[in-house]
Amino acid sequence: MPRATVRFDSAFYDFGTVREGAMVKHTFHFQNTGDQPYVIQDVKTSCGCTVPIWPKDTIPPGASGEINVEFNTNGKMGLQLKVIRVIGNSDPPQAMLQMSG
Repeated sequence: MPRATVRFDSAFYDFGTVREGAMVKHTFHFQNTGDQPYVIQDVKTSCGCTVPIWPKDTIPPGASGEINVEFNTNGKMGLQLKVIRVIGNSDPPQAMLQMSG
């Protein structure tokens, strides 16, 4: 089965130092660089404190999209690393995004 090819502008976001209780928001931008439509089947995070919002529609070849992520720092102290796994019909089938600070 043919697979889409996806490229993220950046797979890592360093949000620096924030106060405990702050909401950290970031948008990961991507482009379907292949010749097959791209469908994101699921986006999983390393904890419930990190919430992703992703496009539910098919991303045509050449088109771009974004995944918005919110990290609630309430009760989180010290260095934090949040992993976001994007699962779709791409090759490879998973992309790993990270937020840290």
